[in-house]
Amino acid sequence: MGSASFSSEMVKITGFVSLLCFSFGLYGSKGCLQEERTAALQLWDFFNSHGSTVHTKLEGDDCCQWVFLECDLFNSTNRVVIIDLSYQSYTTGLGTLYPNASLFTHFSELQKLYLDGNNIGGWIMPEALCELRNLKVLSLSGNSLDDGGLPRCLARDLPFLREIYLQSNSLNLSSPLLSAICGLRNLRVLDLSNNVLSNGSFPPCMLGTFSSLEELYLGNFTLEQSSSNVLTALQGARNLQYLDLSNNNLSDGSMRALCEARNVGILNLEFTNFNMEHIPHCQQQNHSSLEKLILSNTFATKDSDALLEGLICRWKKFKRLDLSMNDLNDERLPSCLLHNNPVLEGLDLSSNNLKGSLGFSTGLCKLRKLRYLNLGSNSIDNINWTCLSSQLNSLQSLDLSSNKLEGVVFFSMFANLSKLEEINLSNNRELKVETESPTWVPSFQLNSLLLENCKIRNIPHFISNQYNLSILSLSYNSLQGTIPSWLLYNVTSLSELYLRGNHFHGPFPLPMKNRTSTLQLLDISDSNIEGQLPGNIDVIFPKLFFFNMSTNKLEGCIPPSLPNIIDLEVLDLSNNYFVGEIPRRLTQNNTFLYLLSLSNNNLHAIGSVSNMTYLHFLSLDGNRFTTLFPVTPSSLPFLELLDVSRNSISGYIQDWLPAFPQLVALLMRGNHLVGYIPTSLCQMKQLRFLDLSNNHLSGSIPSCLDNITSMLEKSELPFGTDIILDDYMEVKLKVNFATKGNMYSYEGLPLAQMTGIDFSLNQLSGHIPSQMGKLIALHSLNLSHNSLMGYFLESFQGLEKLESLDLSHNKLVGMIPPQIVQLYFLEIFSVAFNQLSGKIPYEKNFASFTQDSYIALCELRNLEELDLGGNSLDDRGLPRCLARGLPFLGGIFIDGNSLNLSSHFLSALCGLKNLRTLDLSSNVLSNGSFPHCMLGTFSSLEELHLRNFSLEQPSSNVLIALQGARNLHDLDLSNNNLSDGSLKALCEARNLWALDLSYSNLNVEHIPHCLQQNHSSLEELILQGTFTTKDSDALLKGLICKWKKLKSLDLSMNDLSDERLPFCLLHNNSVLDDLDLSSNNLKGSLGFLTGLCKLRKLWYLNLRNNSIDNINWTCLSSQLNSLQSLDLSHNQIPGTIPPFVSNLTSLVYLDLSSNKLEGVVFFSMFANLSKLAEINLSNNKDLEIETESPTWVPSFQLDSLGLENSSVFNMTDLRLLRLDGNRFTTLFPIIPSTLPSLELLDISRNSISSYIQDWLPAFPQMVALLMRGNDFVGCLPTSLCQMQQLRFLDLSNNRLSGSIPSCLNNITSLLEKSELPLRTTISGSNYMEVKVKVNFATKRNLYSYEGLPLAQMAGIDLSLNQFSGDVPSQMGELRALRSLNLSHNSLMGYFPISFQALELLESLDLSHNKLVGMIPPQMIRLSFLSTFNVAFNQLSGKIPYENNFATFTKDSYIGNPGLCGPPTEVNCSSPQPPHDEYKEGDVDEQSLIDNDLFFYSYVAISYILGFWIVVAPLLLSRNWRRKYYKVVDGCIEWCSDRLFWFLFYIKNYW
Repeated sequence: MGSASFSSEMVKITGFVSLLCFSFGLYGSKGCLQEERTAALQLWDFFNSHGSTVHTKLEGDDCCQWVFLECDLFNSTNRVVIIDLSYQSYTTGLGTLYPNASLFTHFSELQKLYLDGNNIGGWIMPEALCELRNLKVLSLSGNSLDDGGLPRCLARDLPFLREIYLQSNSLNLSSPLLSAICGLRNLRVLDLSNNVLSNGSFPPCMLGTFSSLEELYLGNFTLEQSSSNVLTALQGARNLQYLDLSNNNLSDGSMRALCEARNVGILNLEFTNFNMEHIPHCQQQNHSSLEKLILSNTFATKDSDALLEGLICRWKKFKRLDLSMNDLNDERLPSCLLHNNPVLEGLDLSSNNLKGSLGFSTGLCKLRKLRYLNLGSNSIDNINWTCLSSQLNSLQSLDLSSNKLEGVVFFSMFANLSKLEEINLSNNRELKVETESPTWVPSFQLNSLLLENCKIRNIPHFISNQYNLSILSLSYNSLQGTIPSWLLYNVTSLSELYLRGNHFHGPFPLPMKNRTSTLQLLDISDSNIEGQLPGNIDVIFPKLFFFNMSTNKLEGCIPPSLPNIIDLEVLDLSNNYFVGEIPRRLTQNNTFLYLLSLSNNNLHAIGSVSNMTYLHFLSLDGNRFTTLFPVTPSSLPFLELLDVSRNSISGYIQDWLPAFPQLVALLMRGNHLVGYIPTSLCQMKQLRFLDLSNNHLSGSIPSCLDNITSMLEKSELPFGTDIILDDYMEVKLKVNFATKGNMYSYEGLPLAQMTGIDFSLNQLSGHIPSQMGKLIALHSLNLSHNSLMGYFLESFQGLEKLESLDLSHNKLVGMIPPQIVQLYFLEIFSVAFNQLSGKIPYEKNFASFTQDSYIALCELRNLEELDLGGNSLDDRGLPRCLARGLPFLGGIFIDGNSLNLSSHFLSALCGLKNLRTLDLSSNVLSNGSFPHCMLGTFSSLEELHLRNFSLEQPSSNVLIALQGARNLHDLDLSNNNLSDGSLKALCEARNLWALDLSYSNLNVEHIPHCLQQNHSSLEELILQGTFTTKDSDALLKGLICKWKKLKSLDLSMNDLSDERLPFCLLHNNSVLDDLDLSSNNLKGSLGFLTGLCKLRKLWYLNLRNNSIDNINWTCLSSQLNSLQSLDLSHNQIPGTIPPFVSNLTSLVYLDLSSNKLEGVVFFSMFANLSKLAEINLSNNKDLEIETESPTWVPSFQLDSLGLENSSVFNMTDLRLLRLDGNRFTTLFPIIPSTLPSLELLDISRNSISSYIQDWLPAFPQMVALLMRGNDFVGCLPTSLCQMQQLRFLDLSNNRLSGSIPSCLNNITSLLEKSELPLRTTISGSNYMEVKVKVNFATKRNLYSYEGLPLAQMAGIDLSLNQFSGDVPSQMGELRALRSLNLSHNSLMGYFPISFQALELLESLDLSHNKLVGMIPPQMIRLSFLSTFNVAFNQLSGKIPYENNFATFTKDSYIGNPGLCGPPTEVNCSSPQPPHDEYKEGDVDEQSLIDNDLFFYSYVAISYILGFWIVVAPLLLSRNWRRKYYKVVDGCIEWCSDRLFWFLFYIKNYW
């Protein structure tokens, strides 16, 4: 009995497992029908042959796996049920398509057919569509259907057709076309939106068709009075539930037809511009079922109140109401909306003019069932927060963004709104959101939280417990600190995260415990993020399709794994510090990338661009590219913007620039392009921005530019100015273009309307083509700085939209055509530096292109400041209307006009009652007097600058005019020759607190007695270079000793000695805090030093450039505790710096350079000077600097450290010195004796410019010398060969030249395999050790070596320089090398056969040189070699293709026309082609898994293992078997039940 039961159970188990295996076999069986496969290929070829550039591979034989097909997997025949060929040919420009409909007849089970956006006009054999008897959905939107666009047999032969989509067919829908829809009695959905009804009526037969219709879309259908019977046809649409009439002009007759549509639940009337008379009474009464009404931007202002009363107050069953964008205010909202609407669940009042009155707020709180409330983009400055949070308990979505709310809102008030899912409080600039205080626990689980620009101090902690959160925005909140890792990786539901515009610091956050992120959109731009992007970014962010890290401080290479994020559509890494090459796969075969911006980095190389079929915007400007990437229009079929400006690209533009069919903006300024402008430009019909300025282009301007149709007439930009990613996120597109003398960044509406051409700063010659006068859409044209000849074109008069025209610096002759005055919009016009002659047109706006144009200033009534300095103004330089027209003008600057200012000119200033600042410096008063009317102007003056104004005796009345300047507090009279009459005029300026008399050659007779007595308020006095020696003592006593409130005194450059300084200056001046005695003849006597120490409030002391040979350090450090800046440089101060300098705790700036200091300075003495920013101890030859001993920790952060020509870094124990990634421009002087133990020196990625041979000594213990990414020049010194321990040498990316030293084989550590001399860790204590790291680039990536890999590594990188000559054969002796990179130089000669001995070599890059000859076949002995590149040389012969050399692709050999054999396609036995036919993606790599034997073996083993994993536990355990049977029985019962109801539904309702 037991055995029988066991056998029965075994039968059940085996049967069920077999059934499972059979089911899975059916599910995964390969192969659709051959008939369908053949037809599918024909369809694919038809749509692709007509211009499609979607090169998606049709992989495999099973057509059910192809991207445009879906099969019925539950049908054993695997028949195709869905075909989607939408948008395959939508930008071909090849006219209307007429597919053969008979191709679809092979798909007898087809249910859904999508052919949108293919410019289909009709069909060949259209009746064949009627054979698709199972068709349910037919979508032909976005085409150009003609009268035969739909066959007449649809209603007869397609009984199951339920949905037809014909929107946006870009033509008039005709009655014959619509007649084909007649009789479709099962039609549920019809979309005719965005079309025009050509003959004004529906065919009569349509009435019956609408009887079963449930959804009808007629948006933007031009429903005017002439077509009112379109809506009349709806009288029989009794089942209609959704009706869209948006964007139409509805009449009374039209709306009356809707009275019978009593079941409409959703009605969309947005943008319909109707008023109360358009709404029939029946419609207000009959639609009791209406639940959602959309009236966005609908009302005319005059009758909106009545309309609201007529619609809203009578339709009382509203659940959703949209009144957005209607300019409604609080008073015009009907009371019934807020006070008598018990069922309202959704209310959208966004983008109106609501203020938030008390009645409005109170009314909102009565909508107790409200779930969705949108009040965004209004002017609400008050809201009843308590009411919202306590009364609206059903609230799920709340939007109060972009209002004028202010104060503090505590997020805890929402704690009890348990249903809350979405909240948006963004962009209320005076609103502060407090999320942490008081302590609270949320009862809700949010889906969306938008708190942009809400003054949040920290990332809200409650987010970590929001398990449904999908969208989070905390942008522009000034968040600080590091980004917590949990925010990116632990919130598992989060798909969108926006953190842009904050003040973070630190690196990009990395996950803990190998977590991956669910994020799809990530924006942390403009947030101060540092360091590198993670190398495995594809693993931790596998779902990203939007990634913006622009405007940060990211560095290093762009991760090569980034292209592995296959869904990535938008990538913006602009404005960072990325270096190296753009990952090859990022610009190859990445078919989903839509926008790629890498602007303003330090990238220098890019591979070919191929198969980027979705890429529309490519920005590579502001990098270091030197060559153009190979590209064809088929690789970038939809490219609309290409910006490669501001690089160093050289080459013939005509050899590269193809005709991109969709290109709108081509920006290539600031490169080294040569050659002539190619005519391929004329084939770019959509071009709106063309900038080729600042290159070396020559030849003539093509005459075919008038073929660019987008410039021939005014039109909107072909592409949208924003990329909409979802309901919340959009990317604003920008185009940088120079016009009107400035660089502008165009976006939004200005971008949509702008058009411009800039060919300036080239070498173009010949005549300007007359055809350019046809480009009437141009707003800006710049042809300046060329060698263009001929006449000024009369055809330019047709450029009616032109705002800026610059033809300067050419060789144009003749006259300026008078017709040019017809250009009414012209603001900037320049023809300077030509050879034009004749009369200048002086009418209309051309009259403004003279100095009289300044009269227009008087129309700028809010102007507060006017700066005209550095010009050459004449008598008409200022209009007389200034005082009358500019009441707020407070500052005028006319300094440096280099001519005589006349009385007539200055009269324009008269009457400016509010003038506070006037600068007339560096001019000459031509007639010796100010105009009399100026006296009143000076009454309000506070600052007057008359520096270098030629104030001599004849013009003393200039200062006499100041007698009324009682408010004057800042006066500059420097660089003048002042007389007694001049200075007397200052006696009444009693409020003066700053006076500059520098270089005025004063003596005591020049200072009137009143001036010394009356100016008790004077605080700042500048007397630089003022005194003649004979009377300086008396002058100092006359001025300084009586002006006792002086806080700032400058007596520099006066040849003063210790004895001649008045006693009162140093001994009786209790308030002086700023003293400059530099560039005198002070010695540092005892009296002088004692007096200095009594200036207890002194914070600035400058004694630079004297002859001081003694200093009282004790006095300085103990008495002058407030001192912040001390400059004692360029004196004769001897001795050492005492340690009690550390008492100057306020010190910020200390300069002791160029003295005679000696001894040892321990830097630890400065440890407590926390404010110290600059120290300069340079040029003290006997001074030694000790920075390491004793142990100390600085409290300061220096901005500048000067140690030039001092014995600096005399640190015998210093082993590692890292200064990489800073902004050093010069090198410090060091000698090996001061750093005898130095093993690692890293000064990479600075801006150091120097001759390397003048600086680089031979460090005996040096192991790693890293100097990449600087501006070193000169030849490589042989001192390198004396560094016997060297293992890492990186001099890449500099400007080194000459040959590579042949003595490198003297570096013994590279001659044989050995462990690194450098210790890989530094032990600090029993528990602390520091790992030593070396950053070195190899195998096309930058690696950070540490531990064992560091100990075994050895490499040389001399790439990206200007080395020439042969590669030294001695380098073949460096057997310990694992990486050698000599690429991007000008090395010549043969491939060194000695390299066969580099047996440990893993990476060898000799690309981009001038090597000749063949690749030695002995190179195949290098068994460790995994990266090999000799591309772009002049090598020839057969390529070694054995061992690991057989793994290298043809990428390693391109650019060598003479090479043959695999992996290239050139046969060594046939003549070799003149050029490489290189195309990305030609290599067909086959791995083990593609082998058939491996595949079937894998399947068999998997089946056996799977079978026994399931069966074995069931054989061994009775309990498991019982549970198993229970589960199986439950599954069978569930499936049977579902199958029964499915068949019942099919039988009764289908």
